[in-house]
Amino acid sequence: MNVKGAWPLRKKCFLIVLLLSLLFTSTAPVFHSAQADTQYAVIKQDKVNVRTGPGLIYPVMKSVRYGEKYPIVARKGDWVKIQLKQGSSGWVADWLLSVETELQKKDYVVSTTTGLRIRSGPGTNYKVVGQFPKGEKAHVLTKQGKWVKIFYNGRQGWVSSAYVAPAASKTPSNQKHSLGTVTATILNVRSKPNAQSSITGKLTKNMKVEIISEQGNWYKIRYNNVTGWVSKQYITKAAAKSSSTSPQKGRITASSLNVRSGPSLHSKIVGTIKKGTEVEIIGANGDWYQIRYAKNKIGWASKRYIEAGSKKTNGAQSVVLLYDGTNLRSAPSTSAKIVQRGNKGQTFPIVGIYNNWYKIQLRNGQTAYVASWVVTTTSENNSNKGTSIPSNGKKVIIDPGHGGYDSGTIGVRGTLEKHLTLKTAKLVYNKLKRAGVNAVLTRSDDTYISLQSRVGISVKNNANAFVSIHYNSSIIPSANGITTFYYNSAKDKALANVIHKEMVRHVNLRNRAVQFGNYFVLRENKRPAALLELGFLSNPMEEWTVSTNAYQEKISQAIYKAVVKYVNS
Repeated sequence: MNVKGAWPLRKKCFLIVLLLSLLFTSTAPVFHSAQADTQYAVIKQDKVNVRTGPGLIYPVMKSVRYGEKYPIVARKGDWVKIQLKQGSSGWVADWLLSVETELQKKDYVVSTTTGLRIRSGPGTNYKVVGQFPKGEKAHVLTKQGKWVKIFYNGRQGWVSSAYVAPAASKTPSNQKHSLGTVTATILNVRSKPNAQSSITGKLTKNMKVEIISEQGNWYKIRYNNVTGWVSKQYITKAAAKSSSTSPQKGRITASSLNVRSGPSLHSKIVGTIKKGTEVEIIGANGDWYQIRYAKNKIGWASKRYIEAGSKKTNGAQSVVLLYDGTNLRSAPSTSAKIVQRGNKGQTFPIVGIYNNWYKIQLRNGQTAYVASWVVTTTSENNSNKGTSIPSNGKKVIIDPGHGGYDSGTIGVRGTLEKHLTLKTAKLVYNKLKRAGVNAVLTRSDDTYISLQSRVGISVKNNANAFVSIHYNSSIIPSANGITTFYYNSAKDKALANVIHKEMVRHVNLRNRAVQFGNYFVLRENKRPAALLELGFLSNPMEEWTVSTNAYQEKISQAIYKAVVKYVNS
């Protein structure tokens, strides 16, 4: 072996590799940032030695553990210098770690392909947990190799950088746009101002959007930091105010509440509001309100810290208590102090509406709150718009499955069945109440209610229909679809058939038919009852679908229409 010639040969090889690397650079999109991105070393072995220098000949100074994350401050060959705690630094072998890039500011990407898969990790070997539709926009959280971690539609996941492109993070601050309200039940958002262009998203009725521009019969709108085109005929501009309603007000309950650019904690903070400040609620998305504050500024804030006031209407004027010993509370919450108890038949004027609570005026002039599910309302004209139940004492029980320590099934992406059933049930309940239906919820918050108690509520109220809402699970990941169960053909099947038929018409999930089900809330219930399984949380794609606001709106509308049809038949 020619030892003298070995080093020059290695140098030549190194120079060739260096030149090739400069010539053939990656074609993946570049996500520009105003500041340099920070790279982190993520340890991938149970125990990794940190050395004083870049090589195995250097002594070990300490060890780091799997999953720990350290800033990278330098590189040398196959070694990476990391910043340790207490200001010290050391070297680790790069084959024992992975590198993540954390962006210094919120960047955005837009999907450039149809049906881009969102995965649980940075690689094709990870589970598919959702889709990033073409034209949709998302926050960039971090980068790893050829993968980008995004925050989209309230959830995080990884997409291939080959199928996304950088997108503008915001519009000029001096540009003012008008607001519009969606009037269609489901409104398609399209990539271009024509009905032949691709659908990039969907909006549901009463959503508030920002109108950016118009072209012919189309508006260009922005919603949740995403832009697109919608038909003008299904948008009412905010300037056209209804004479029967006034804007809903809200009061800030936190000492200082952050206002964000979108409905998530990952959205940029655009302002703060002090406790007691009154704001105008112009929209909602999940656990967030879209608000107008400080002379027409618009942003998003957590519902948890806003006491939502009433939308004044020409409809219901008083509440009538349905039960003896009804709790009247100091605030719109089941944990609030009881200030008085009322009895069945007592009537109180309505002062305001706070989510699922009525603010009422007591005999002594003070105010209190009563839950909407333990009262009925009276109207000045006794007439309700839309479909309604005759005032003949009929009642409908809506039963959100599980609750409290009973979470029900848990989706592959972490969705708890108990939360989703409550969300669906409240949507159905509110639709029924607005139509004048005497509806009752078996639970209105995250509380455990026994099966016996659920049946008891049905029997006690002499229910004309009992509807139990659930989401399904299977050991087969591909299992999907909706099912409706009944127990007694004579008592239950007519109700089950009506609901199932309406659901199949409204949602595009597999029809698993109406089936016999030996469930306690059906078997022990002396009143007409049906149990609904509204999709599989064990199927990652279906879990994603049923969690969307669009699906929740469609399925709740279907159940509502079916129940009204059944009790009026």
